[in-house]
Order: sequence, then C-alpha cells, then structure tokens
Amino acid sequence: MIKTEIKEVTSKQKVTIGYKCDCCGKEVSATSLPNEWHNFNSNHDEWGNDSIESYEYYDVCSPKCYKDKMRQILEGKYKNRKWATIDEKDIQFARLLVESFK
Repeated sequence: MIKTEIKEVTSKQKVTIGYKCDCCGKEVSATSLPNEWHNFNSNHDEWGNDSIESYEYYDVCSPKCYKDKMRQILEGKYKNRKWATIDEKDIQFARLLVESFK
C-alpha cells in the first residue's frame, strides 16, 4: 500500500524571459514570441549520423532578417545539400525564394 501526504514542493525550471534574433541580435523581453517575429526550423533527411541532430530552430525579428538568415543557411551548411527542409519548404524552393528576394 502507498501512503501519501500533501506537501508543498518547489522546483527550478527553465522559463522564457525573452528572445534574441538569430540574425541581427536584436533582443526583446517577452514570455511568448512577439507577433511580428517569426520562428522556423531547418533540417535535412539525408542518410548519416547527423540526420536527426540536424534540426535547428531560428527566431527572426523582421522579413529582412528572415531573408538574411535563410541565405546564411543556404550558403552555409546546406550549400551542397540536395534534400533538406527550411521553414517547411523544400530546399530547392527555399533557394528560389531567396533568389527572388534580390
């Protein structure tokens, strides 16, 4: 038989206190992502040990930072990838989208 008793318990938890733009570094104090900000992720599903660990999440504060961050991803670690997803878009579409921003 399990005996129980009600006790007050306190714990430490990680809580959101704000956001920092992953492109320009702008910071804002907020408990939730501000409406004008955008959160997106990138990942690839090519075979290899790093496939599952490839998920990365980004917060950007403006359309300009969105464009710049996507360009950084595409010209950086995903430069030679044929199969990847950025902001739920196929990498080929993401490349066309970034080119249309020019």
